[in-house]
Amino acid sequence: MGIDTLYIDLVSAWQLSESTGDRKDSKGSNDLTVVNNVGRRLCQLGYGCDFALSLPTYLILEDANQTGLEPGSGNLSVSLWFIDDAVTQVEERVLVCKAKQSAISWIVQLGFDGSNGLQFVTSSNGIDCDTLVYEPSPSPTPQPHLVVATWNNSTYTKRLYLDGVLVGESVLPTPEDIDDNDSPFCVGSLGGESNFFDGAIGNLNYWNKELTEEEALLLWNNGYGFALYPEVIDSLDLDIDFNNRRDIIAYRQLILNTMSALKYEPSMYELDGLVLVDNRGRWQMLKDILRFIDNKLLESTGRSKLQGPDREIY
Repeated sequence: MGIDTLYIDLVSAWQLSESTGDRKDSKGSNDLTVVNNVGRRLCQLGYGCDFALSLPTYLILEDANQTGLEPGSGNLSVSLWFIDDAVTQVEERVLVCKAKQSAISWIVQLGFDGSNGLQFVTSSNGIDCDTLVYEPSPSPTPQPHLVVATWNNSTYTKRLYLDGVLVGESVLPTPEDIDDNDSPFCVGSLGGESNFFDGAIGNLNYWNKELTEEEALLLWNNGYGFALYPEVIDSLDLDIDFNNRRDIIAYRQLILNTMSALKYEPSMYELDGLVLVDNRGRWQMLKDILRFIDNKLLESTGRSKLQGPDREIY
């Protein structure tokens, strides 16, 4: 199985990397509206959204503006990377959902008080819920995690994957479809009403199919992740913490994504306002930046040479 299967029945793919404005759907037309100035920070595979409880902040798309996000009688899958910043939790914290308090289709969320771990909630009537729970909780932690939730409407089976591993599976006791109601698609809260998330979310994807275990592993990619529509840098913004190895690695991945994009579209990008006259010039500049990043990475590891997936490519 190759990565091309990940693009089959893909409805929407959000990088969530924008610094301002709506979060654009790279695949479809389901752009997400920002509420209360959602921030931006390095997550995994580049930048993602930084959600704060103080306002609170979240992303939303009302039902009337959705295309292809209605569960109805079909399969669905959703994947995202997250970092949980919560110190104390008084309620479940929603990562992504098509739900509001009065009408629930499905919810992917974290538990509270360090219990009830990762949850995939579905409802067949918008009110009564069936919850698949994985324990122990993967949070709070500064380490990014990948969660994949899948629904098979033929077998009425829910599955949860955490960091590429199947951690939960259940079959509905009564075979019923997920409720197709007028609830919004929301990231970081339950319909913008409650259960707000505190932390980072990046690289969100939605399919009208059930992802396989092999596809969940492809998205995990040995912890480095795989972006269906990778973010590429269009300016030399080195606003990162060089004392934070995770930030260095995430920014390094941005460089590699951009170098890969230049192979196919060499005239797309200007770097820091500098118009580079040919592909070789752009490539050389990125290689110089990459050497700088790698030197910082070596300083953080104490090694003399990068190894494995971190190894130099120039």
